[in-house]
Amino acid sequence: MKLKYFLLLILIILVGCNDVKINDVSNSAGDADSMNNSGWDINGYIVDTKENSKKLIVWGVEKEEIEKSNVEEIIKKADPNAMWVSTKDLSNSTSLKIGDKVFVWVDQVDSSFPSSGKATRIEIDQ
Repeated sequence: MKLKYFLLLILIILVGCNDVKINDVSNSAGDADSMNNSGWDINGYIVDTKENSKKLIVWGVEKEEIEKSNVEEIIKKADPNAMWVSTKDLSNSTSLKIGDKVFVWVDQVDSSFPSSGKATRIEIDQ
């Protein structure tokens, strides 16, 4: 009988300590800006572009820090909150520029650093 209670206690402890976050593809640190009720995955700043169809988005870093740092420093400060997003299939891709604060909906995210994913939607945060 004691064995059953012991096993039940262990099971409760293991389940209670589980820190798996479903749908939290954008922020392993659990930043409050990373996921909201509107469905966007990232709320961050564009800090770099590649080939006009990829944007480097960082979050969890203040705008003032971004303005006085180069891209490498920003990535270090943002770690692990940085992602290259492909915007080539989006109609507003060309209007996005470095320094814009954006909401990003992402799909197909890999686990590299900075991670990369495909933006399914991106809007400027007014």
